[in-house]
Amino acid sequence: MTPPAAPCAPAARPPSRWRDGMLWLIGGIVALVVGTNAIMIWIAVAASPNLVRRDYYDASKHVDAEQAARQASARLGWRVSEAAEARAPDAVALRIVDAAGAPVSGLQGALHAYRPADAALDQPLRWREDPAAPGLYRAGFARPAPGLWRLTLDLRRGDERLYEDLIVVMPR
Repeated sequence: MTPPAAPCAPAARPPSRWRDGMLWLIGGIVALVVGTNAIMIWIAVAASPNLVRRDYYDASKHVDAEQAARQASARLGWRVSEAAEARAPDAVALRIVDAAGAPVSGLQGALHAYRPADAALDQPLRWREDPAAPGLYRAGFARPAPGLWRLTLDLRRGDERLYEDLIVVMPR
């Protein structure tokens, strides 16, 4: 007599490596997206806004007049350059000449310094013409800081108007 046959056990399936690997792949993609977004949020919160203007809307109302002033200033042919030889640690020197290269003297008006990296340092500048050197204007900073500055000049002499931006770099 033969012993009774044991009930048939289901065949064991081999482990599914594809399924486990797919879960790791999906989990890795989700972790990468979440991590990248976390880094981007951290950068956005930590970085300063570096706004060009705080009053964008008000400035946009006068953009045509500003462009007309820049074009009229360009027609004068006056050139503004930084006079590096006359610079001080807390000041900048600007040389202004006409189209023929002669110094432009007797200007009145406003000079404003804008600091892209820190709007708290934006300031109007105290400036004057050097009496010993016609056409050489010195502007002192109330709170000097090294780095990039944008100077906005709005200067007049009679009916002539110089309206221009100049980029300067203050030394350390």
